[in-house]
Amino acid sequence: MTGGLHDRIKGAVYGAAIGDALGSAFEFLDSARIERELGRPMALHYRDALPGSLLYPRGPGIPTDDTAMVLALVRALAEEAPSAQSIARHFITDLERGGMFGDLFWEGGPGGACIAMLSQLRGGAAPFEGIDPNAGGNGGAMRAYPCAVYRNRERVAEIAAVQAALSHGHSSAIAAAQVVALVVHDALYTGTLPLAFPDEVQDDRMRSAWLRMRVGSKAGARLPRHLLDVDMAGWNTVAAAHAIAALYPNDPQTAIGMAAASGRDTDTVASIVGAMVGAANGFTSLPQRWVKGLTLRDELDEAANTLCEIARR
Repeated sequence: MTGGLHDRIKGAVYGAAIGDALGSAFEFLDSARIERELGRPMALHYRDALPGSLLYPRGPGIPTDDTAMVLALVRALAEEAPSAQSIARHFITDLERGGMFGDLFWEGGPGGACIAMLSQLRGGAAPFEGIDPNAGGNGGAMRAYPCAVYRNRERVAEIAAVQAALSHGHSSAIAAAQVVALVVHDALYTGTLPLAFPDEVQDDRMRSAWLRMRVGSKAGARLPRHLLDVDMAGWNTVAAAHAIAALYPNDPQTAIGMAAASGRDTDTVASIVGAMVGAANGFTSLPQRWVKGLTLRDELDEAANTLCEIARR
């Protein structure tokens, strides 16, 4: 087991934000274009967003809407009894333009389902009201890992599902969020990356994607072809992210760097990989150049401390 629980929680927080910022330079570009630009199949340094990517022009080391939503969710989880209502309230207040994390969110390329959620909530809708039941993207999964700190696995699965369903009504997208939270939970409390599909998740589409991404996956100098340019369906994103993490479970630099250069939704894939391997290996395992080059370190430290307090309840 590596480090202590505090180190692993901080590792998950920083690992996710690092992956988010690292991958933000390439979002929506294909893996072949990224490899040509980098001269290798992995990202080793923060860089300005490439022309043609979603966030161009954008400076290096800046996380996206993924991290903004994580930070808002952490503030909601800090409440004594977080609920759909309290999570929705924090999403509204913390992600408004000019709000605590609003600029980071709106300038970070938020997805349509998350924008629709905020629009509905600000218009007076109750949580879950008016949400597209077929919204199956990865927005609920990308922000799910803070739910992992609860010691009770049923609570982890429950709160991960609640926060995901606020924006994504598809049952498999909700299951994808649960998988992220449960994988990170096991990594936090055991110090190793779990390889088995979580027993608590009973979703055939999510399970099928998980198994499909693992077939033929072998660690090497580049990722297997089927782990590149994965679409944005929540179940496919999460299955690919876990498969990448499982190839390099004790090597955060390679896991996160490969994920950041994997093509298409690079920031989200790398963020989920970062949360998983960061939780398993701890903050002290992360390359210091990535830590030092990252913006929002004060906010990330505060989030890590808050999650540690929740874990001690």
